[in-house]
Amino acid sequence: MMNKSEDSDLLWLRASRRGDGVGLTALFDTSTKTKLIVHVLPKLWRPSREPSAVVTPDSSATLHVYEGDFVGFGSRWLSLADRRLAPATWSSSTAAQDAQNNEAQTVGDPLWSREIPLRRVPRSLGGDPGKYVESMWRLLLGTGQEPALTKGTVLPSTAGVRVLNEIPQLEALVKATFIAASSEAIPRRRPVYQSTTQRTDSVRGRLVVNDLFIRDLRGEAAISCEFDELTGDHHYWQVVRAALVACISSPGQAELVMDNLARLHDVGTPSLGQALRYATSLNQTTRDPALLNLLSLAVFVLSRDFPLASETSEIPGVLANVKFSTSSLWEVLLERAFVQAGCSVTRHESLDVVYRPTGRGWVRSPAKHPDLWVTTPSGQQFLVDAKYSEKTDFTKASMSDQYQAIAYAQRTELTTLLVFTRSNRNPETTETSASELVLRATPPPGFDAGRATSHELSDGWGLVGSASFDFPDPSLIGDLKEALGGLKRSAESAVEQVEGARAVR
Repeated sequence: MMNKSEDSDLLWLRASRRGDGVGLTALFDTSTKTKLIVHVLPKLWRPSREPSAVVTPDSSATLHVYEGDFVGFGSRWLSLADRRLAPATWSSSTAAQDAQNNEAQTVGDPLWSREIPLRRVPRSLGGDPGKYVESMWRLLLGTGQEPALTKGTVLPSTAGVRVLNEIPQLEALVKATFIAASSEAIPRRRPVYQSTTQRTDSVRGRLVVNDLFIRDLRGEAAISCEFDELTGDHHYWQVVRAALVACISSPGQAELVMDNLARLHDVGTPSLGQALRYATSLNQTTRDPALLNLLSLAVFVLSRDFPLASETSEIPGVLANVKFSTSSLWEVLLERAFVQAGCSVTRHESLDVVYRPTGRGWVRSPAKHPDLWVTTPSGQQFLVDAKYSEKTDFTKASMSDQYQAIAYAQRTELTTLLVFTRSNRNPETTETSASELVLRATPPPGFDAGRATSHELSDGWGLVGSASFDFPDPSLIGDLKEALGGLKRSAESAVEQVEGARAVR
């Protein structure tokens, strides 16, 4: 329970107040060289449904919280959190947005918001699920998720990665940061002059004088010359290539890594020892800050225990503060599930629902964009609105979600489903099996239930409904394909039920 006297000197922030964002916050106190790492995990992995509160220690620590949990920042971290994570100036704009739409969930919301927990919120030590951290990053990066650019976002810098690299569970994030940086740098690569010594039949460049005596003794015609040759196979890019090769198995990065390696087709791949020796030498001679940063990231990937000796970049107070939208993640997971079930899927296709009159006739108002437009193997279509929340059926969804689904169904004459998440922590969602549809019919205009003579669907009727699919279990994400297998089976079942429901017509 909360203790008022103990908490008076704390700055309370809530992680992902709307419950729509996971991520990482890493702080560094330059005066004491202590660091605070806070992992924000999916709320569906929390053992209980209710949020808890954690207080930061003054020493270095790693905390694990869930979407919606509270963190009390103590004296060591209070100033930094106050200035960089959730400045008071953000509060008014956030409150205004809430007043405009209290049910909105947007990726623009910051990872942290000022909110004091109620006294009944239980305390947590913020420890234990270390394995969940690796599972979360495998899930995010394995499905191609990118950080949401919200207020307070701080992407890991080279100096920040130096500290993050000490945490084994963040290996995938460190590699993804390097791969992203190399993807920007490689297209700008230019050949450089590199000193080369070679035996030739004619003089080229500068004679190697010491070799002339050996040439005479052996009676050879070839002479050794030293010259500068324009080449792309520079030691710098060899280090980068070696690091890229080490990233091939990183979750969700294989395609990007192979594309970068193809761009470096003219570059050799040194051994680990050679690459680290090259990096040490290059760190003294490279002047371009961007190339130096990429070189440091490459070394972090190649060896956790081999910092470049001359690194002098100051470690910032905020090493990282990144949020990933879990509603976007849920969309991608559902898209993959339906594709694996044999469907074709289009995301966010434009749908005109509202028009306004003008002197030139009816003009479309801003279009809506249903999350998923699904076409089954038989050619039947239906719409899916992905909802990262646990609800038992369509009628338990917010009124705005219900009305939007009804509008989609009436506008397109296609079955429209709200697909919620499902977890074992919520007994209500396990009353029905995963993917079991709960369908409702919307009648045509003028329908009078008292005079209806048939209960079968006819022209003008629409179908809306809901299903709950299992959110990936963190214990299975070591094998991402296996972890997503349950979603595929749920999608197959949902497709079969949708096709059967429309056959009534």
